[in-house]
Amino acid sequence: MSSRKGAYVTRSERVHGGVSPNAYVPKITVEIRAFWPPSLGHQERVIELLREAAEEAIAEVQAAPYA
Repeated sequence: MSSRKGAYVTRSERVHGGVSPNAYVPKITVEIRAFWPPSLGHQERVIELLREAAEEAIAEVQAAPYA
């Protein structure tokens, strides 16, 4: 993928991980990766797909039982 154009963003934040023995890694991590062919004209479609993916991920988080 080295010749493909791409974007990669990661964000993380420390949070309370719970109480042992049910403790989790005390961190929220969000990653966004996008790769596309190097030819011109894909930028608008990449942006549309990023928005669609973000909306889908948000809906999944909101539907989670502990949301």
